Amino acid sequence: MIIYQLTDLIVFFSLLASLLLLGMRKNVTHFLSLMTLLYCYYDWIYLQLKDATHYEMVFFSGYTKEIAIYILISALLIKSIKIKKNFLRVALSLMIILVASVIGISSQGFSDFIIGFNSYIPMLLLLFILRVLRREIDITKYLHVVIIAVIIPNVCYSIYQYLYYTRLENFWFYDAFIHSGFALNEWDYFRGDSVRVFGFFSNTLSLTFFCFFTLLGILTYLRLGRFIFAALTIAPMLLSGTRTVFISLFLYFALIFIYKVNIPRKLKAYLYFGTWISAFLSTIFIILTFSSEESSLGRVVQWNDAIKELMSNPLGHGIGYAGVGLTIWPDSNVIAFIYMAGVIALFITLYIIYAYSKKLSFSDNLSFLFIILSLFVAMYQNVSPTIMLPIIALGINKRILNYTLNSKLTSN
Repeated sequence: MIIYQLTDLIVFFSLLASLLLLGMRKNVTHFLSLMTLLYCYYDWIYLQLKDATHYEMVFFSGYTKEIAIYILISALLIKSIKIKKNFLRVALSLMIILVASVIGISSQGFSDFIIGFNSYIPMLLLLFILRVLRREIDITKYLHVVIIAVIIPNVCYSIYQYLYYTRLENFWFYDAFIHSGFALNEWDYFRGDSVRVFGFFSNTLSLTFFCFFTLLGILTYLRLGRFIFAALTIAPMLLSGTRTVFISLFLYFALIFIYKVNIPRKLKAYLYFGTWISAFLSTIFIILTFSSEESSLGRVVQWNDAIKELMSNPLGHGIGYAGVGLTIWPDSNVIAFIYMAGVIALFITLYIIYAYSKKLSFSDNLSFLFIILSLFVAMYQNVSPTIMLPIIALGINKRILNYTLNSKLTSN
């Protein structure tokens, strides 16, 4: 046990120092690459370590990534608020979070507030502050790291799971989940007789939408091996049995078509916004008309409940009401924010979609497209920190490309 403890401390301090040093650089390629690897393999490494040590040891190195993010966010927020042109935007954002926090602590208690805050806020703040400070990323290098270190191993493992996993007891995390008291429901992991693959992740949807946003980066920015890499990322998406991901992919192609077509820019802004709204409403219509599965209909029910909640509690319940193990844990980040911040959350969501649609039409900066697309996914899915990492990589304002895409893409 002493060997485990010493190794754990060495890994903790080594990773923390690396993440902080890389995170303070202007180019955050290596920081996001390392953070992505840590999140993608966290469950697979630490659940098995806990099982191997009979759950008698706390591994501090498992919390390195969260500690690093909180330290970096604090340091970068202080840096950004000192810049005059950023002051109003940063101060207003922090004020909204502060008000929701005060409401949450007073009504839900401090422990629930911490859980709710950690469930939704840190990754959003990280994306926000990296955009405010105009950090840059070598997006092709990041994508290659993800493809080699995450996508290919998970594709291989997912195929193995699809062929050989027939019951919950086959899952690599079964013993750890049962020991920890986590629910393992067959309808979450099986569709008919086929397993909904999850690779080295412990959640089907996390793998599916991680692959989805990686696919968007591949289709947009890679040239060499694009179709092979795209096929690799699509494989787990198909094996997962998740339908919403393909609706989101259709929306991506629709937005890219608008991006490339030669029409007046003002018209483009309305088309981006209108296409997004139409896709959201069409998804609800398709679910109500053609689906009989509880998992699909449940999302519509959750939106119906959220609208009722919005009318009865327009200011929300504060941070700490929605999240893992809290009063409610919806299948949508946007719904969770509505429960926490009410009409403010709904207004901010719609404002970002409209404002970024307008900015996309006039600046040709594709980071705006990926952010409004991620908001569409967040309307129907719980976007975990693992899924957020490729979103952050695609959402950074300035990207370094290793070749010339075309005149539009290099002007981002």
